[in-house]
Formats: sequence, structure tokens, C-alpha cells
Amino acid sequence: MEKLKFFTLYFFILFFFNICIDNNRISAWEITKRIQPIIEAKAEECKSRPPVPLFFTQDKPPNEVEACERDMLGIRCPFKAYPWSCVRIF
Repeated sequence: MEKLKFFTLYFFILFFFNICIDNNRISAWEITKRIQPIIEAKAEECKSRPPVPLFFTQDKPPNEVEACERDMLGIRCPFKAYPWSCVRIF
């Protein structure tokens, strides 16, 4: 009977743990492919760019990547710093 309780508890923990984790992530490579062209376009438009390049090294949720894209497109010239939403997922 104790084993049944243990396995039932174990099952529920695994089940709820799986629900709570967001497996929908965008790879670092995909983020770079999406953000880098925006950075290049803004640098060309503004004739300036931040002194430090922005490299993405971790997978992130889609909403954070979309916020970075949206904020990057809304930057006004001169383009001297990255938006906080992009620095946060750096």
C-alpha cells in the first residue's frame, strides 16, 4: 500500500512539473538569425551602432524574443544602445 501511495505521489509530481515548464523556446541560433538583420538595418539607417556586439547564447521564450524585435524596430536614431528587452535576453 505504501508503494502505491509513493508511485501515485510521484506520478502527480511529474505530471504537474511537466505542465509548469515552458518547453516552447527559441534557440539561440534562431534568435540571432531574427535579431541580427534588424540590428544591421538600424545601424545602416542611423549610420551608428552600439560599440558592443550582441550575441545570444541561450534559448529563450518567444514572447521575450518578440519584445526585443519590437523594441529594436522602434529605436530612434542615433542607435547607440540596445533596448533593455534585448539586453535582458543577451
